[in-house]
Parts: sequence; structure tokens; C-alpha cells
Amino acid sequence: MGNVDLWLQKLHALQGLPGYSLLFVLLVGCGIGLPMNEDILILAAASLTLSGIFDPVTLIVVAGVGVVVGDFLIFHWGRKYGTRLLSTRFGSKIVDPKKFGDFQKKMKAAGPAYLFTTRFLPFIRTPLFFAAGTLNYPYRSLWIYDSIAAAIEVPLMVYAVRAVGGNWEKVVTTIREFQSGVLLVAAVVFLFFVWRQFRRSR
Repeated sequence: MGNVDLWLQKLHALQGLPGYSLLFVLLVGCGIGLPMNEDILILAAASLTLSGIFDPVTLIVVAGVGVVVGDFLIFHWGRKYGTRLLSTRFGSKIVDPKKFGDFQKKMKAAGPAYLFTTRFLPFIRTPLFFAAGTLNYPYRSLWIYDSIAAAIEVPLMVYAVRAVGGNWEKVVTTIREFQSGVLLVAAVVFLFFVWRQFRRSR
């Protein structure tokens, strides 16, 4: 977590608009292959809300938009360049060509709705979003499912850190221990949302 601590210091020093801007750029970068865990970055940034460096609501909006934009870019590259990108040095670092087939099969079998679950898979979300793009899933599917997932995930992370007094490392440990439970809760919330929309359409 050394890199995160370094960027946390920079965010603390910048504060205000420059701080939010840097966080946004970092989160977009994480979505397209920057070697940093965006979840940990958001959790670390959330700790700054307790000292007034960041406003929690503003942080949620900036972080939410940042992660969705990053997901959109890698998804778009998948649609535009397809597997050709994997033959480049840059592309092979983002998605392991040897594992790409498995990611693509997983996305094809699950369908566009799996884009919602993908947002909660921190270590493989980038290649999965890229794989979804290569399958030419509609852009609207990404915007809808990914945005709903981000609207659930980001506020939960921010207020979880605030609830434990800014100890974001503790939240990281908890998430890792109960990741399957977090996914289950997210799935239940999503199904409830779909059910309610279905009832309204009826």
C-alpha cells in the first residue's frame, strides 16, 4: 500500500479542487491499467473526509464518476480495437492475452447484466470490461449497470471508513475477508432494483 500512502499525502497537501482533480485522474487511470487498486485509493481518500480535506458527498460524486469513466474507456477500447490491442505492449499489460479467452467466455456466458457484478471484482474488473467491449455489448448497458453498481459501492466505502474513524486499512481487511458477502448484498440490491422497475413497467 506504499503507493497509496504516497498519493494520500499528495491529496492531503493539495486539498480542494486540485485534490479532487488528482483523485479523478488517478481513478480513471486505475480503470485503464494504472498499477494501483482503485478501491484502496477511494478508501484512503475517504479517511480525509474526517479532517475536512474532502467533503464526503463531493468525494462520492467525484470518485463515482471517475471509476465509471475509467470503466467506459477500457470498454470502449475493447469495442474499437478488439483483440488487436492485446498484441501491443500496452495492451498486453492491461489484459493478459493468455487469460483473455477465459474472460471473454465468462462475459459472453453471463451477458450484459454481469457488468454490474464486474464493478465489485477488484482484481479482474479491467480485463472483464475490456472483454465485454470486444463482445460489442451496447454502451447503454455499461452506463446503466456500471453506474448503478458504482452508486452502491462508492458510498458504502466512503461511509464505512468514516464509521471506523478513518481507519481505511481496517476496511480493506474486512472487505477481503467478506468479499463474497459483499457481492451477495450487491446482487440482492440489484435484483430488488430490477424487480421494482419491472413492477413499475407493469
